[in-house]
Amino acid sequence: MFIFLICVCGSLFGVSADNLVETGWWDPTLESFYAIPETNTLSEREGLTATGHEKDNANPWDEVGVWGIWDYYGKQVITVTFLALYLLVTLYFKDKLVETKCNSWGKYGFQEWEFHAEPRLVAAIQSDPSMRSEFLDLFRLMKRIRDEEDDDSSSDEKGYMSQYEAELSYVNEMCPRKAFFYGMAPRHNEAVIALMRLFVAQPSPTHLHFVAKSILLSKKVNPKVWYLALLGASIERPDMLGFPLAHPLDAVPDMFVAAHLLQDDDKWRHDLNPVNRTKTNKSHSKKYKGKKKGEKTRQTRSVLDDRTISSAEIAELFAPKNDTKIKKKPTKSRHSIRKDSDDGDECLVVDGSIGKDNGIESVLWYFREDMMLNQHHLYWHQTYPVNATRHPDRRAEQFFYMHRSIYNAERFSNGLERTAELKIQHGAIIFEGYNSHLADINSGKFWTPRPHFTPISDANHFHDPDIVRNITVNQINSIIRRFLKGIKLGKLKSRKGSLAINNKNGRGIEPLANTLEASSLSINPLFYDAFGLHNLGHQIIGLAVDPDFQKHLPTGIMSEAAVSMRDPVFYTYHTIIDNLFEKFKETLPPYQITGGAYPLLWNGVKITGVEIIASEQNEIHTFYSQTKFPLAGGVDGSVDKGEKVDVCATHLNHEPFLFKITIDMKPCVDSKSGLATVRIMLAPRYNEHGERLKLVEQRRLIFPLDTFQVKLKVGRNVITRHDVDSSLTIPWSKSLHDFEHGPVSEAADYCGCGWPKHLYIPKGSKKGTVFDLFVMVTNFDHDFVQDSPRDLKIPEPCNSAYIFCGRPMRRYPDAKPMGYPFDRPVYQVPTFDKSCTPGSLLCSLKATALPVLEEYVATVSNMEMISILVKHVDKKSKKTKREI
Repeated sequence: MFIFLICVCGSLFGVSADNLVETGWWDPTLESFYAIPETNTLSEREGLTATGHEKDNANPWDEVGVWGIWDYYGKQVITVTFLALYLLVTLYFKDKLVETKCNSWGKYGFQEWEFHAEPRLVAAIQSDPSMRSEFLDLFRLMKRIRDEEDDDSSSDEKGYMSQYEAELSYVNEMCPRKAFFYGMAPRHNEAVIALMRLFVAQPSPTHLHFVAKSILLSKKVNPKVWYLALLGASIERPDMLGFPLAHPLDAVPDMFVAAHLLQDDDKWRHDLNPVNRTKTNKSHSKKYKGKKKGEKTRQTRSVLDDRTISSAEIAELFAPKNDTKIKKKPTKSRHSIRKDSDDGDECLVVDGSIGKDNGIESVLWYFREDMMLNQHHLYWHQTYPVNATRHPDRRAEQFFYMHRSIYNAERFSNGLERTAELKIQHGAIIFEGYNSHLADINSGKFWTPRPHFTPISDANHFHDPDIVRNITVNQINSIIRRFLKGIKLGKLKSRKGSLAINNKNGRGIEPLANTLEASSLSINPLFYDAFGLHNLGHQIIGLAVDPDFQKHLPTGIMSEAAVSMRDPVFYTYHTIIDNLFEKFKETLPPYQITGGAYPLLWNGVKITGVEIIASEQNEIHTFYSQTKFPLAGGVDGSVDKGEKVDVCATHLNHEPFLFKITIDMKPCVDSKSGLATVRIMLAPRYNEHGERLKLVEQRRLIFPLDTFQVKLKVGRNVITRHDVDSSLTIPWSKSLHDFEHGPVSEAADYCGCGWPKHLYIPKGSKKGTVFDLFVMVTNFDHDFVQDSPRDLKIPEPCNSAYIFCGRPMRRYPDAKPMGYPFDRPVYQVPTFDKSCTPGSLLCSLKATALPVLEEYVATVSNMEMISILVKHVDKKSKKTKREI
């Protein structure tokens, strides 16, 4: 308003000479005032006197007078002057002016509103009950497929299936029925893709069910290939929405439960313990300083043995064996294999005692070996397969975001140092060994355990029928250098030239991640390798025990998505991948308070309070629980325990709690919908040495807890949100038994992909581990993503944990980059000053190079953070039944 009045006054003053004439205050015909003839040009005027006669060397403007000059030039000068003044005032004081405008609460005054943010649930799709039952019956056929002599397929079935003999023969060639299956074997992956395409090509679910059942009963296809192909087809086909399939724990239990628990035969009980462990494993040593007693590794900083290992002993560990199967030493079990449950049925105990032979890293068994976590990883890679016919929205960015590890928060909670990057080079050592105690029951072989101090070397597996290629250390390093060069130049080498990836909106991560993994969307498979840097690294580690294929051993667990997260080296290797993405993110401009891509400030919105409501304020307790669930026999008959078996799984859990967030919204807020996106994140406050983390480090350790939408009203909004309603997590998957006996819900079941609810909060410590809880509110009008009309015709099949897994048949429901606002290096934060207005130019001139989170949050009103305590309560495990 002030600027408007100035401009109006200036305009009036600029025409004041004309007003004087019109009002009679000035008569230009009077002799005391001199008028310039309008018909004359300036050159003609220069020789005129006051009476119109020529006068040599005369300056007519001396005699025209001040008012004459003002009348001619006044309006132009005033207009330009006030326009320049307006621009300067707007540039320097616009935020003050907007803030002044926002100080008013309107005619209704300041009001307070309270409401609870409910989870977003979709209605269950009404599918044919009989067809649902028939698909579930496919997973109850283990007795029939275990009998090698039984093949009771009818003549009609065999006649119909004869048209697919060529396809099935190809699938069997790629992965024979009794082969040791792992998904990163190129031929095994090709078998899954080929069979999935056969399932997708069926004209209806009825035809698909018939073909799937016939193939399963024919015993011509590897059962794991069959299951993963059917699971992939159910994700690809819109007409399969609402058809439940057995979750991996029921379908392939040998990927999640130790072999000696599934099979009564003593041959499945063994300990492969190539390096004797000592009591020093239970303590933590100081930083690595060479080979000393109880030395700590350079890779994961965990304690190794008291003694050094000679080259002769290492050579003995890698000595060739005559047979192709692992030597299994029968041992007496050190834990309760089974116990009676409350209803008297047999219960298989799965807890941390199974992998105690893995040294100090076994303290993280509750995270790495959690069955739901590994099932989530399998589901994610099935939802976003590398060779899919349908490519979900932003799949590559989700690959980057999902693998950004919460793992370091768990390491800090247990007194371990953060994960260091694995060095893939000649002479490098994988210090930590790992024995998963898992086996592929179908082939009768264990996943090959990796001894401690295993060297990294070229994998010469050209004669391995599952791989048929060599993977060299130099090849992997060459690809890494190519990615680093492309990231530095801001463009990758494509098949037709180059492709820019340094877009300011950050979308360049899509071609980068698709090529790095690599999926079928790789921009140049020949230059960056068709198998992908990510998969090559997994393979060379998985084959490290038998790199030259001399002993014909099965691979290690790093070669299969369903089991790889159990291995400590998974996280040291993925640090390589994450560091490459970080190099890319460093090339993007930091988010600014105002302006640029995705500005931070939402003017008129302020978070005035954040609180955790639990048994103790701003304190969350974690503990171990035991969940009991029924286990089916598996598609390959993995479970040899009769008709009904229960698993009693011990896992981390936490007490229920509420987020309480207070948000003030002023009338001036720019929002058409009135909706806001609330983003909640958590990060360790201190590093492994007890030092306060600077934001430059902390932002890479931060992980999401929830993202949800809420309707804001003018005034104070007090919002609560249950931890169980998070958009990140899912509950325990429903089993076959649940589908048979559980109640029918009006809401759809959760998708299989999602972070486990019981791992929502890091374990913490007995004394308490301090974490920073970060909350940000952004304008949903800018976050909204419009789905295509074609996609909207297809109903959503299930409730999705979309933060890591997206939404099936939909675009990713958030326009902001994943991990916003911490996915990029932060801008230089202004030094905190009460007189500093957020977003003003003067603020940006006072910068702090390495701010902590408080300083960052203080500059943006729609951000807030508090410190909370996560305390692990050492009490007897609670017995709970999984929610149905």
